[in-house]
Amino acid sequence: MNRLAIPLIIALGTLPFLLFSCGDTNTTESCQYQTTQNLDKGNYDAVLQSSCATPMDLAAAYFGKAGHSVTSVINSLITAQATQIDRDKALQTYLNVLTRKVSPDTITFLDDAQARYLSVPPTSDLHKSAQFDLSIVMAIKAVSLLKTAIDGAGIGMLSACDVNANGVPDEADATACALLASGSANPTTGTCTGTKVTAPWTATGDLFFTGPTGTYRGLTVNIGSPSGSCAGTYQKLLYQSPADGNYYVATTSGTCSTMPSGSWACPVTSNIDLVDTVKSSIDGTMTALTTAIPGSASTDVQQALEDIKTQACGGLTSTCTAATIADYIQNHL
Repeated sequence: MNRLAIPLIIALGTLPFLLFSCGDTNTTESCQYQTTQNLDKGNYDAVLQSSCATPMDLAAAYFGKAGHSVTSVINSLITAQATQIDRDKALQTYLNVLTRKVSPDTITFLDDAQARYLSVPPTSDLHKSAQFDLSIVMAIKAVSLLKTAIDGAGIGMLSACDVNANGVPDEADATACALLASGSANPTTGTCTGTKVTAPWTATGDLFFTGPTGTYRGLTVNIGSPSGSCAGTYQKLLYQSPADGNYYVATTSGTCSTMPSGSWACPVTSNIDLVDTVKSSIDGTMTALTTAIPGSASTDVQQALEDIKTQACGGLTSTCTAATIADYIQNHL
């Protein structure tokens, strides 16, 4: 027999095995390839069900289910950095472009993504990448929480209503007012004074929801006289803190029935305190970003995230408060 025939026979004999192995979905390599393909195609549930999905894969899938990808967020952040004017008014881009309609599921998916990125240990080669992606997720969570507070109707876009002609959407004025009115042990009536709006408000007696636990009060803010389709009045929800008994602005989504009667925005009890959760998310963004990009290195994305911290909290090293977030909403939207 030709001595070349033996290797050829062996090669031909192993060809079916090779073809079978390449298509075998049970191998680790094939599983990982399929998981990557599903992630790229937006088949996020398939990624979450994958037996070989890494924490990075799972985090990206949860972020995708929240309606985002790290790449799309980065592009929006860079766009918002295009000019100084855009940087000053970047919040409008974040609220209208980055965060459409926010539901309780959206917040849950962001929390899940956050948890998966945090699970990547410092000893991993992917730790810095995970921390960078984590900074993006936590920034989006902060903006999403603000969106739930401002967009009381849950339509996903800010309205063009501006009955007091101050250049700020009325629903944003109302949110800023609610933030300034919060912190009282017995909110009933008052007038809030912000940087661009002075508005009277009234509060209901204690409210209780048929589903979510806790004690709440409804706040009605009067921005101005109704005009066309613009109502001029807006409802915001306060929750009573078990820690001090005072009432603070609640994170909300959708509408729920209340007792003794009526309906108000539903509280998102997993992240109930708007100011506290926004503060935690922004601080977490800065911590993760410092880990991912150590030293003095600077990028457009880093600058955009630092702008959020500076504008929402009154400084890069300052602490977010109800007053600073109210100012952020009114002056950077």
